[in-house]
Amino acid sequence: MRYLLEDRGDYFGILNEASDTYVAYVHPQKIDLRRGRYRIVDREGDEITAVVSIDDALGAFAAHVSAHPPHWEQRSSTEYDKKTVYGDTLRVRQNRACSWSAYRDDRELGDQDGPVRFSSAHEAQRVANLHISDGYLNLGCRTDGLCWLVAVQ
Repeated sequence: MRYLLEDRGDYFGILNEASDTYVAYVHPQKIDLRRGRYRIVDREGDEITAVVSIDDALGAFAAHVSAHPPHWEQRSSTEYDKKTVYGDTLRVRQNRACSWSAYRDDRELGDQDGPVRFSSAHEAQRVANLHISDGYLNLGCRTDGLCWLVAVQ
């Protein structure tokens, strides 16, 4: 995974190069007249860590992602989601027929015949994880015939 640090004026953005999406931000803070630090926060603004030099920001962020990889969280009895290192969200949701669908943001996982259904949340999560990087710059797609379908507006 490659990340880039981009100067955004008053703060810095940590960009996932493959998805071209900001996945974290770095905010300079003055502690006193002589000292400062840089707070690294996630997309929701929660602090991940702090460093004393901007040069340490990417390494600290990469170490955090390695030590704390994203995981699936249950939102309700019929929905789970997982924030990804690409700056998007995977979601699995149970429908009224009790089968499960997988989404990356607003794009459903499907094949040439349309959206696919899974018999369990675990199976939908497993397959969504396999397709987590599909369609991003310089990243290959799996050859199982599944892809993230174009979002319906």
